[in-house]
Amino acid sequence: MIGRPTSWIAGLFAGAVFAASSAAHAGFAWEQDWLSSAPMTFGWPRSQPDQKVAFGADGGVLVEGQSPMYARFDAAGALRWSVDSPLLYSTPEMTATADGGAYMLATGSAESQLLRIDPSGSKTWSRSISALHFVEVGNTRIAAVDAAFLTVMDAATGDVVWQRPIIAGVVNGAGAGISVAADAAGSLYVTAGSATGLRTIKFDAAGTEQWNVSGAASGEGGIVGVGATMLFERFGDLLRARRVGDGGVAWTQDIYASDIVLASDDGTREPIVASVANIRRFAADTGQARWTTALPNPGYPASVIGGKLVLSSNAQLVAVDAASGATSWSISRPSTDAYGNDLALDDMGGLQGGVFFIVGHPYGHYQRAPLFLQRIRLDNGASAATPPTPTVPQRTLVASIAPDAGHAITASASQHASTVDIQLRKLDATTGAVTWQMSDPVTEFGADGPLYPTWLALAEHAGKVATTSSLQQQGCIRSPSGARVSLHDAANGARLWSALLTDPGRVCTTVYEPQLDDSGNVFVSTSEGASCGNGNVCYEAAIYKLASGDGQVAWREGLEDGSRTTREFVLATDHVVSTLPSGGSVTFEGLSSASGAVAWSSSLYAGYGIDRHVLKVDDTHVVVFGETASGTSWAKLDAATGAVVWDRSVAHARCKDLCFENGPIVLPGGDVLIHGALGSRALLRRFHNDGSGTVDEWLIGTDVPPQRTSILRAELEAGGNLVLQLWRHPRATVLPSFKSFAHFDLQTGVLSDEQFFAAYDEDPYGELTDQDLLRQVDADRFLVQTYRTHAPQTATTGIALLDLATTAHGDLAIEAHLDRASAAVGDSVGFHLRATYTGDAAVQGATVFAHMPWPSGVTAPACTTSAAGNCVVDVDSGDVRATFDVSPGGSIEISGSVGVLGYPARPLLSAYVHGSTALGESDLRNNFATAETSLFVDGFDAR
Repeated sequence: MIGRPTSWIAGLFAGAVFAASSAAHAGFAWEQDWLSSAPMTFGWPRSQPDQKVAFGADGGVLVEGQSPMYARFDAAGALRWSVDSPLLYSTPEMTATADGGAYMLATGSAESQLLRIDPSGSKTWSRSISALHFVEVGNTRIAAVDAAFLTVMDAATGDVVWQRPIIAGVVNGAGAGISVAADAAGSLYVTAGSATGLRTIKFDAAGTEQWNVSGAASGEGGIVGVGATMLFERFGDLLRARRVGDGGVAWTQDIYASDIVLASDDGTREPIVASVANIRRFAADTGQARWTTALPNPGYPASVIGGKLVLSSNAQLVAVDAASGATSWSISRPSTDAYGNDLALDDMGGLQGGVFFIVGHPYGHYQRAPLFLQRIRLDNGASAATPPTPTVPQRTLVASIAPDAGHAITASASQHASTVDIQLRKLDATTGAVTWQMSDPVTEFGADGPLYPTWLALAEHAGKVATTSSLQQQGCIRSPSGARVSLHDAANGARLWSALLTDPGRVCTTVYEPQLDDSGNVFVSTSEGASCGNGNVCYEAAIYKLASGDGQVAWREGLEDGSRTTREFVLATDHVVSTLPSGGSVTFEGLSSASGAVAWSSSLYAGYGIDRHVLKVDDTHVVVFGETASGTSWAKLDAATGAVVWDRSVAHARCKDLCFENGPIVLPGGDVLIHGALGSRALLRRFHNDGSGTVDEWLIGTDVPPQRTSILRAELEAGGNLVLQLWRHPRATVLPSFKSFAHFDLQTGVLSDEQFFAAYDEDPYGELTDQDLLRQVDADRFLVQTYRTHAPQTATTGIALLDLATTAHGDLAIEAHLDRASAAVGDSVGFHLRATYTGDAAVQGATVFAHMPWPSGVTAPACTTSAAGNCVVDVDSGDVRATFDVSPGGSIEISGSVGVLGYPARPLLSAYVHGSTALGESDLRNNFATAETSLFVDGFDAR
């Protein structure tokens, strides 16, 4: 399906959107990026007190915003650094370090990552590690804990110093009851739930268990603080003090599950409890109240800052002396931001020079306005000078199409304080020169409308360009939401009209790719929600026709849609042929494109568990599909009458990876080609349009696990063959992996040499260049939509012309070995990687990546070469990354050792090697290698 639109979702606040033109990336003849520069927004907040905010001993603050994006501010409120890192999906826990850097425990697309960020915003190290919480242990170590292990790492390198098993289990849900804390001597305290209750364990700095005690626990919680003599833990409605010497219970206090419990910031770390109408501080040794202060409705935000408890009370912020309980001052809570939005306050802290921060976000408009920062004097609550929230570079939501080999159209949706700005640009495909560019701000909703773009798509036909965009409140179910459609003159980009498809109370509205008829009328499919009582949302799947002249709705057909499916449709013979929502007896129908009246309906392939699709195969006919787990049926229908020309079926396994949804291709003559995966191999299926019931099938890759191959994109070349974008990875999980590019001859079933396209590993902070095929421009050059991260993690999306001409043909291969067939926790295991190359020309910039069996850190990495050079090895992620140049017949060998940890129980080293895009390889199966060892686990042995 040439010219298929592609949407990159980023949903960002944008103050100014501009194009960054660059041809620096190897293989790009030209590149046009979309990038915005604006103050960051806070994004969707977490429940108190688990916030996306951390304060440093330097008085600065670290904030996770929308995208996700991270910004580090100094004590004066000036920006130190920002990171736009889409591979960091979210950060459950983070700390701001005293030097201006940060630690982040981030969830990505694979394993969790613990990262150390330096004061400039660059990564010092990262580790793929199973962890729920972590704590800094002085300035030299980091301790991370999950339900099974406590892992202590060197703060400078990320290498594991020691790891100990703890009691696995949960209390009231996954992760509940698990916490970790450190005392001034470097001892560590862990709480972890088990089937018989909660256990609290103390380890000294060397990892020796000091005591291990059990205790009742109900509700969520963890360690509140560790002082010189006592440890304090809170679970639900129970506050408990334990002696740090032996773990014995010194006292308990009944509290309310809704109470706020904080620790004093002196050496005692005594608990301070804010309850329904008062605040109490409990003495460490006796559990008796040192003082009680009446305060109505204490609530979040609440923090102990410089010897004062600062917290919310009704419409006030109140400071209470933590030593005496006396009220120091009371001020009105900040209630609006600079844009007049109502504020929600999130956290407070970061004391320096007698001044601390309040951090907040505009209530109800999490993506729209910048985050709120205000500096407050601790002695009297007066406001201190605070600079405006600085602008930071951010991605935008981008869609691109290439209607022909001569030009491309790309669009960007970026977020502003009062609107979403949609910009369109037409580019010459050969040179990248901008033919026209225009701005199309979304103003239809007004000041209070939803300004979070979740989808953007384009279509061009009959001298017109149509755009569709979905606009929602964060979380989708907030009203209103809507679908916006606009029509532009393809010659100069001028907007002819825009229309907003919404009704009062509509929520979760999504619009899909537009289609235009020869007269320039626009047809779109939407999914629209509305409240139907008891907190439920009921959906309709609708098709609209919008008039070419003014954008008015000519007709709409909305059908109840209990499963919220995408309603596919095609335009053929003055009719709109569409699928219908699942669950009913009618499965396909033809509507009059003029009036929307139902001309015919069909019950082909009715029933549950059947995926239905429709494609136009010529001007007067469509082919409809019904796919089940056991086979596929397909029929050719007259588009005007619905008459069945023929109906065929075949038994086979269902194609995986959204084969019909991911751009099926209608070949000349009407055959339909789908692509995806079957088992561990890539799959192509060709359904013939002659009524014979013939299905051609090709499988690419190996059926020997753990290697897996699938086809992400397939495009039709001018000569009638295919261009494939394949995805290969060496194990059952998604990462590490890489994409490759190849031509496929439909007549012979022969796959050409493959070329490296883009690589993914498990480093969420690594530089990345990815691209998706849009259209072939000439023999070796292709328009692609790009996605790139740049050091230190500014991400851009855009469009480029990629040159895939080959300068070498050959074979890169890799072998991987571990020097022990079995190992126990605490052992050191050597690894050996050997990459070889045979070919007709030298290769520059080849890459080896090896995911280590354990994230303990690589010791003594070394690279030796033969007819190769420039071997650079990087182990800061705990894995091995190496780049090198190699001549025909050359090789490199990388060796080192890694420490054995208690997890994973089935350790596997997985590695790959790839060349640049200029290298063509006939077989990529030997580009992957794995090595495994058996692990003997003794719960009392540890590294």
